[in-house]
Amino acid sequence: MIIKPHWWFVIPIILFAVIIASLHLNADPIFGSEYESYSHIGFFATNTSPSDTWHSVADNSPQHGPLYFVTLLGWAQLVGRSVPAMRALSLLLGVLTIAWSYRLGRDVISPQAGLFAAFFVAVSAFFIFYMHEVRMYSMLPGLAALVMWGYWRVMSDEGRPSWAIWLTLYLGSVALLYTHYFGIFPLLSLGVYHLLIAHKTRRWWTLNGVMALVGVSFLPWLPVVIDGTTNRTSLEASALRSPEVIYNFMVIFSNNFVPLFIVVAASSLLYVNVSRLRQRNILFVFMMFGVAFAAIVLLNREAALLPARRLRYVLTLWPSMALIAALGLVYLTKWRPLVSGVMLAWVVVAVLFTTSTELGRYTNRLSSDFVDWIPLHRMVAAFEANEPTDDAATPVLILNDSVRIPNRIFDFYGFQLDRPLLQLREDTLDAVDFETLPSFWLIYQSDAQLEMLSVYEDDMIAGHRLCETRLSQDAVRLDYYVDAALPCDVGGA
Repeated sequence: MIIKPHWWFVIPIILFAVIIASLHLNADPIFGSEYESYSHIGFFATNTSPSDTWHSVADNSPQHGPLYFVTLLGWAQLVGRSVPAMRALSLLLGVLTIAWSYRLGRDVISPQAGLFAAFFVAVSAFFIFYMHEVRMYSMLPGLAALVMWGYWRVMSDEGRPSWAIWLTLYLGSVALLYTHYFGIFPLLSLGVYHLLIAHKTRRWWTLNGVMALVGVSFLPWLPVVIDGTTNRTSLEASALRSPEVIYNFMVIFSNNFVPLFIVVAASSLLYVNVSRLRQRNILFVFMMFGVAFAAIVLLNREAALLPARRLRYVLTLWPSMALIAALGLVYLTKWRPLVSGVMLAWVVVAVLFTTSTELGRYTNRLSSDFVDWIPLHRMVAAFEANEPTDDAATPVLILNDSVRIPNRIFDFYGFQLDRPLLQLREDTLDAVDFETLPSFWLIYQSDAQLEMLSVYEDDMIAGHRLCETRLSQDAVRLDYYVDAALPCDVGGA
């Protein structure tokens, strides 16, 4: 007996992605790109306006569209600006992406294909990673799915499409362009399909007008696009060659197990026999991915846009590729144990890829030694949790015996604490003038860094005395030092 797919089957699929992404909402310090997102909304200031954010992106990050950051500003006003709360926006957008991938597959192919498409989006370690980062990369594929769905509904509904669907197509297309410039590629695929395959009816001409209006709506940002594309940093030395783009795309989509990708892709091709290829919905699915992917590969060959660490841009292709993969599973339903085996294997390799260092190669974490950073976010949280009552001008020094963390990350957490936050390392001792500090807080990892304190005795401890240990655990120790010539209550701690 074959169980008919129902929409509520997508709920456990979504929960899988939500659970894994939720575990990472506060699992690591903010990264450099997340710092940039915060900078566009004024960090922890509450008087930043949407106009301020718009101009901040235009002036400081012209390689990106402003919509995500304006949305982030509104989100911050609703839920606050803590890192987990800000990352939760990407989690929510990821959930909507999975749900709309189901809707796209359901309406274009079948409910079963929709469930499989949602599965491939949700069980993607690469996509899940961006469900916990303060960036636009879980928003981008969701808008791509929304626009493809809107186009299909407009052009395939037997009756007159409602104004809501027309409006969804228009607003989704504008939002796609204003979110990220790679949003142009799904629109390019739609344009090619529309020109070559779609029936040239009155509705066809109306849609041309809608898309022309989309272009007009993007004109205010066009000078910024020109600035961002003409003044960008060259990536020619690290950009992937065309065969490498193809192979690495298979790696990240298949959770670092290309043989499984080949099985699914081959099954989708077997599904598409000659008669099915003539069906407009099947042509639509393959053209949505094929045209966009070919254009990305060609553009990368000419403009060197895609090193491995920036393959996040191709997440705009996730819904269309997931729908192609879904056709492969639909074909394999002739052998139900085989379908179950493929899906189980996909889940297993997704979990393994999520916890592997190889994923860091594609998310830019590996090249920056991010995995070796001290747990800065936990050390700052420990300081906040113990509510020091001293003068807010009293600096906080964090002992770092691992790889050097960019100063702007310390600046960010200093903004969060609303007090000076300094990185204490052997190579930064000269930046700290201990003689002028009447008092300071020192945070370090108790067991791991205790012996390292001897390195700083002559510079720090010799002129100051330990007045209080506010926290002493295996993970974090928080000490309060005061100038040896002053009383311990000098800072009001």
